[in-house]
Amino acid sequence: MTDPVHISTVLPEAMARISRSPWRRIIAGHTSTGSCGHIIIPGDVIGFDPETHQTRCHVCYRNIRTRMGNARQRRMNDSMEGRQ
Repeated sequence: MTDPVHISTVLPEAMARISRSPWRRIIAGHTSTGSCGHIIIPGDVIGFDPETHQTRCHVCYRNIRTRMGNARQRRMNDSMEGRQ
C-alpha cells in the first residue's frame, strides 16, 4: 500500500482546472435569445463564454457546469487510482 495523498497536494490542481473554464456566470441585462435557443429575461443568471461570445440560459448553463464538474471528478478519480 502506498502512502496516502494529502488533500493540500490535490487541491491546487483542482482549483487550477476550475479556473480554466471559459464559461462565466453573469446577470442578463436585457431580453434576448441565448445560443441554446431559450429565452433569457433581464435578471436571469446565465452562462457567458467570452471566447466565443455564446450565452446559455440558466438551465443549460447549469447543465454545462454539471457536465464539466463530473468530467473533472472522473479525471481526478482516475489520477488517484493510478497512484495506488
